[in-house]
Amino acid sequence: MTEPPAAGEPPAPVPVLPAETRTWLAGPGLARFLDAARARLERNGLRATGTLRLTAPVPEERTALSQLAGRAFTGADITVSLAALDTRLRASAAGLGLVDTLRALGPPLTDRRAVRAGAEARRTRIWAAAEAALDASPLAGEAWARQWYEALRRAGVPAEVEPTAATRTLRQAVHVLAVLLPPAGPHRGRTATEHRGRGELAAEVTGSAHGLDDGTWLARLVQRGIALAHGMEPPVDAAGRRALWRLAGVVPDEISSTVLVYGLRPEGDGWRERALRERAEHHAEAHLTLRDLRALTAPRQPTPPGPSRLYGPSPDGPSPRNGQPPYGTSSYEPSPYGPSPRNGPPPYGPPALSLPPGTLVRVCENPRVVEAAADARCALPLVCTSGSASTAVLTLLDALAATGCRFAYHGDFDWPGLALANRIIRRYGARPWRLLAGDYERLAARTGEQAVPRLPLSGPPVDADWDPELAPAMAARGVALHEEVTLDLLVRDLSRPD
Repeated sequence: MTEPPAAGEPPAPVPVLPAETRTWLAGPGLARFLDAARARLERNGLRATGTLRLTAPVPEERTALSQLAGRAFTGADITVSLAALDTRLRASAAGLGLVDTLRALGPPLTDRRAVRAGAEARRTRIWAAAEAALDASPLAGEAWARQWYEALRRAGVPAEVEPTAATRTLRQAVHVLAVLLPPAGPHRGRTATEHRGRGELAAEVTGSAHGLDDGTWLARLVQRGIALAHGMEPPVDAAGRRALWRLAGVVPDEISSTVLVYGLRPEGDGWRERALRERAEHHAEAHLTLRDLRALTAPRQPTPPGPSRLYGPSPDGPSPRNGQPPYGTSSYEPSPYGPSPRNGPPPYGPPALSLPPGTLVRVCENPRVVEAAADARCALPLVCTSGSASTAVLTLLDALAATGCRFAYHGDFDWPGLALANRIIRRYGARPWRLLAGDYERLAARTGEQAVPRLPLSGPPVDADWDPELAPAMAARGVALHEEVTLDLLVRDLSRPD
């Protein structure tokens, strides 16, 4: 009997059958049986043992198997001893055992037992290396670090991560956590003077400034560790991840993501508020970064009434200022940049960004609307999502919603545009702005009269939450209409108060 190669050994050369023998073995009379034999051998370690039954054989199969086994089969089913067949094949014109015969016929055989054993051995080596790295680090005695390791081991390595990369990434995660969360008492993270950029930290540990980017396995591992160290659940959105990095003394990129605004006149005496008001007076748009928004939406700390407010738990809820996490496992989770309509008031004090309660802020999808509003010297506030709303856009809208602002949304009349509109309208209870079925019909008729080239709708249809008649109307016409074809109407709305 042919012994399978040991795990890790290179496969043996593919054997060769005589041409006439190969042609006969590859015939239709043996196809079903040899396929079943292949499946059995792959399951049992490539060993020709046990028996194999072929149910309800047709005459052609019965004849071929009788010739192959050297005996007549007359029963309703055919049962063949694989060991006996292996011996007969060796003594036949094939000159090969059953395993090598199947290898010669192709495709290659896979020893699934060996594959499973090899995968288990690799997993053992990966987690042994990670545990050794943890035991050799300053975190060896930290209870949260042990919980982190055990949780990761239970979750396993993502399928797309190769074993060598998995071992390297787990060691890097231990290194990063040891740098960020040294076992130095209850106050974790760095002080304001010790903050470092995420790209800087990633380059130091991985050699790449993108090694800790959102979406990487390393970033997810480190975030889980930071959350466990602070007794928190891992964040589920980009804003929460930024807050968690900042809690550990890591400054995420706060200047790449921006939000385009026009006509915002926030209250307050800070230079950022004054700059926004001045740009609004001069009918100029502004691009706000997350760094700007963090400063604009930082809660104002009220004057403490006495020593207990300084040294005891804050009566307004947890705060990084009194040693507690900025958000926890309860339903109350304040936004890292300010209040959010989804989670109630900020943890302390009113937000710094403030507009008169009830202010209507219009929201558009395309920057061209902002440009047209500025050219027309419109007076009303406008926020542009520039397509799908980024973290900067949502951070600003969250803060405006918490001050009592209302929203009206307009976007493209196409399927992606309806999907984007659904997200904003659901999140903020925004009202549709010239975004009803009647608006679409009138706009489609007008563009037809003006001989504007038709842009066909494409992609899967999307229902509009705010108007059940809109998607059917769009599907019936099959025409997409972008915001640019309704600029005159949008600018007219932005030129007059509601």
